[in-house]
Amino acid sequence: MLLNRNIKIPNKNAFYHLIIGLIFLGMAFWVVSEGNKKESGVDQFDWIYIAVFGMVGLYFCYKGLNYILRKAYIRVDDEKISVKPDESTNSETIFWRDIKMINEIESNYQIVKKDDSTYTIYFSYYTYKNADDLKQSVKETANAKGIKIEQKLNLPT
Repeated sequence: MLLNRNIKIPNKNAFYHLIIGLIFLGMAFWVVSEGNKKESGVDQFDWIYIAVFGMVGLYFCYKGLNYILRKAYIRVDDEKISVKPDESTNSETIFWRDIKMINEIESNYQIVKKDDSTYTIYFSYYTYKNADDLKQSVKETANAKGIKIEQKLNLPT
């Protein structure tokens, strides 16, 4: 079962964060230009303003651009499983040919690769609809590929 979905949650504030960041960076450059016009040049207080305005500006620019440029998605097809739950995490791509087995632990899938490394898909990162569709798609594709999905209980010790 092919599942290809953009799961990025719309954020109307990202553009405003970018604008606020650019305004603060502009203020830092303005303080530098005004300080250069003085006889004594840029003094200690100007450097404090420049540092504060610059850090706030860089923070808001990063926050705005990070949301605008990065994506969040889930993709399951006959070749691979690709997941990126939100904008801040790295994407993970697992090819079906590399999967030895899938363990269902509680409500998560632990994928065991042929080199015995593991990757866990935490369904709590996704909305209910996306989690259900992802789980169903992985189950159907794993059954079609002949990959066993085992249910394991994680009992406290």
